Amino acid sequence: MSALVTVVVALIGSIGAGLVYIWQKSVDRKEKYRSEKQAVYKGYLGSLRRVMDATISVKATKNDVETLTEYNAATRDHNDHSDLLDLYSSKEIQSISIELEKALLEWRKSIESGQPGDEPLANYFGSRHKLVAAMRRDLFGDLENPKTAGFLTTSFGRFSRKNNGMNRDRERSTDAQKE
Repeated sequence: MSALVTVVVALIGSIGAGLVYIWQKSVDRKEKYRSEKQAVYKGYLGSLRRVMDATISVKATKNDVETLTEYNAATRDHNDHSDLLDLYSSKEIQSISIELEKALLEWRKSIESGQPGDEPLANYFGSRHKLVAAMRRDLFGDLENPKTAGFLTTSFGRFSRKNNGMNRDRERSTDAQKE
């Protein structure tokens, strides 16, 4: 009887260890994918900034050859990052990125025409803000909803963002507006 109990306990322990191993591998794969996606998002946003900087430089230097080379390199780099974004992102992010790239194109046209206006730039930054918000939701869940804020999950449960001081500045500005 004692040998049977030992075998049963060892079998249960082995099965439990196997299940924990499978679960941990699944968690590790999801985290690796999220990290890769975060790197793609970061690269895409950085390439947008380089295209904007290069566009301004081209206009400021009156189409200097070196600046045009940088401009072309920034554009090619952005195209590469745009392809990666299409590979990793959701349909929502893809549609917002198309909207953003249209706004960027309109802004570039306004710069190149010598008639830069506030509206194309405002459209660009509005679209960029929407894209960053969608990327943040995709990577970390809805940060206002503790049930979906994945990165806030710990072995002790989920933290509430409202009670940990992270929203202190937002709360202060809201209180100041009420007064």
